[in-house]
Formats: sequence, C-alpha cells, structure tokens
Amino acid sequence: MLDDANSFIDQLLQKGTITPDQVRKAKQQSADPTSAGVLDTMVYLHFITPEQMLQAKAEHFGHEYKSLKGLEIPPEVIARMPAHIAQRYKVIPVELKDDSLVVAISDPTDLDTMDSLAHLLHRLPIFCLASWEDINEALKQFYPDTASQTMTK
Repeated sequence: MLDDANSFIDQLLQKGTITPDQVRKAKQQSADPTSAGVLDTMVYLHFITPEQMLQAKAEHFGHEYKSLKGLEIPPEVIARMPAHIAQRYKVIPVELKDDSLVVAISDPTDLDTMDSLAHLLHRLPIFCLASWEDINEALKQFYPDTASQTMTK
C-alpha cells in the first residue's frame, strides 16, 4: 500500500493540492508504527479533505468519484440490485449507463466484492468510488426496510 500512498501523494502534489512541506510533516507524524498512514495523517492535519483523498484514489484506480449526498437515484436503478446484495456488500447502485449498472463502492481494492457483484448481477457493473459514509446513508435512504443492517466501521 506504500506504493499506492506514494502514487496518491504524487497526484496531489502535481495538482497543487498539497505542498512538499505538508508531505514532509505528514510523513514525520506518521512514521510511528502505531500511527495512521500518511494519507490519513494528511486528512487529520487538514492538509486534504476526505473527499480529495477519495478523488485521488478514484483516479488512481481508474474509477469515477461520486458524492452521493443529495443524489436522486431512480427507483428503476435501485430495483436492479436486491437489498440483500446491497447490504451484504455495502454498495449502492447509482445509475444506468448503456444498460450497465453503475455501482458505488468505498474500497477500490476490494476485488472480492467486485467479482461477487459481477457474478450475482450476471453482468459486469461499472464501479465508481464514494465515501463509506455516503454509501451507508444511501443504503438507509434507498433500502429502508434493511436499515438495521447498515454497516459499522
């Protein structure tokens, strides 16, 4: 994951989101093995927002980033994914693109979830990245009968 963190840091530096001095400070603070990683430390120090970190991850893994706050998801999109699948894998369908279901995930490295969804939905979804909090709230909103099963960190 260190290579991924360095790649995210390089992206953020190239965009001017962070400075080399901020990177140095975050690396110093995260050097202790019991501390959070460099990226989480940057969020903790308010050098970047959680959204900026997710956007960098999305770009790195070739996914689109979507904020789900206030997003209206049509009922026909929600109907494409049974509640038990959405709850089990902690994902939310967000739109249809050329008959492909776009599914928001919070962890772009969770290949097991991606493979399982392709199998269960009988087609390869298009994945986008959204925050854990946004997905949890969307699950409560769009699958209210299963709200008691929403995820915990």
